[in-house]
Formats: sequence, C-alpha cells, structure tokens
Amino acid sequence: MGKMKKGFIFSLSSIMLVAIISTIIGMNASIERAKTELELTSLRVAIMNNYVSDFEDSYLENILYVSGKYMLGMLAENGVPAGKGFDDVFPQLLINGSYRQGSSLVAIGGSGAKSFNFFRNEIEPKLEEAGINIVDFDAELVEIRQDSPWTVELTVDFKYNLQDKNNVSAWDGSIRKKASISIIGLKNPEGNDVIVNDFKDGRWVENPNPLASSDQYMSFLTMLSGEGGYNINGICRQDSSNCGRCGNSCPAGQACIINPNNHYLGACQ
Repeated sequence: MGKMKKGFIFSLSSIMLVAIISTIIGMNASIERAKTELELTSLRVAIMNNYVSDFEDSYLENILYVSGKYMLGMLAENGVPAGKGFDDVFPQLLINGSYRQGSSLVAIGGSGAKSFNFFRNEIEPKLEEAGINIVDFDAELVEIRQDSPWTVELTVDFKYNLQDKNNVSAWDGSIRKKASISIIGLKNPEGNDVIVNDFKDGRWVENPNPLASSDQYMSFLTMLSGEGGYNINGICRQDSSNCGRCGNSCPAGQACIINPNNHYLGACQ
C-alpha cells in the first residue's frame, strides 16, 4: 500500500512537473510570439515613419516641381484654351491633367501627362507592395506667382491619410509645399513683343540673364495668361484705370500714353 501511495505521489508529481514544464514552455512561446509581434509592430511603425518623413521632406516637393513645370510647358506650347482663363485652367491641369469644358473633361498631354494624379496613380501600387495603403491623398493649389523674371513659384497644400495594411499604424497629415520652377527651357508664350530677343530661335527660353525687373516688362505668367490689366504676382489683371502694355484699350478718341519708366503704366489722353 505504501509503495502504491509513493508510486501515486511520484506519478502525480511527474504529471504536475510535466504540466509546469509545459506551462513554462507555453508561456515562453507566448512571450516569444508577443516579442516577435512587438518587433514586427515596431518595424511596421518604423517603416511608416521613415516613409512619411521622406514623403514630406522630398517626394511632395518633387511632385510639385515636375507637375508644375510640365503643365506650364504644355500651356506655353499650346496656349490657354479659348474662352478659358489661366487661373481657371492651370490649377485643374496641375492636379488632374485635364480641365472642365462645359460638361466635358479635356485632357492635355495624353495619359502620360505629369499631373498630381498621375504621380498618385504611379506610387499607389508601389506603396501597396510595401504594405501601405493610401486612404486619402489630395492637393490644392494655393498660389502661383512670378518669383523673378525667370522663376515661377508654386504653393500647394497636400493632405494625406496613409494606413498600414495590418492596421498597425496610420498617418493622417497635411503640409504646405513650395517649389521654385525655372522657366528656362519652356517655350515663349505667343504675343510677347518685349523680351522675344532674349529667347533662342524657335522661341524657347535660353538666356538666363534677368530682365531689369519683373514689373517693368511682361512676365512669363502675364504672357501665358494673355490677360490685360495691372500686375499682381506676375499675372496681369483687369483694371480700367491702367492702359499700359498690360492694360486695357482707351475709349474712342483717346490714346494711351505709356510711362517710359514702366511699360505697365499708361494714361488715356
């Protein structure tokens, strides 16, 4: 009886020992799994953070520069569509690669037009391969101005929402970016009779020597817009009080006397 009792106790002790060992092994496995999952989570978060950092620091500005110069070049080459204004057409082209004409969309540059949406469509599958989904990614043109006689500056607000495919991390952000775009290499818009001699044969911008000042001569954006009026940020605007080179015609019987010190200014006499 004593031997049976001892044997029973030994067997029970063995079972308990095995159970404890199994529990410890299970706990260690759970800890390792948790540790592995934590490491994976940390890795996913790090990937997202690194991508967002690169995204904000360089990629968005590169998109803005390439899209902006491409669309300025397309408009310089083809002109602003009849009946449309530069301020209306350019923002649409920059973002969509097309502009609205009545109830229709008119594309410019074909399917390869380097618009913001073109680059979004290019990057989306590459991000998905890295396990990042684009929930939202939008852009809005805030300002376009003639920064200097040979430079156009674009300001765009970007908004984005990126999410890890495993819902480990997400990033919802917005940032304002600026890009200074050299117009050298772009076609001289038609109608310029002031600085045409500063352009290479074939009417392409070649000579980088700056003009006297961007408020004394028609800017690239002024020529591109084809509008009359006074100069705001390099673009002519309508103004009945100004009949200068960038102004309106005078009433019948009066002539526009141009200010010799500023070709934008003139008076009807």
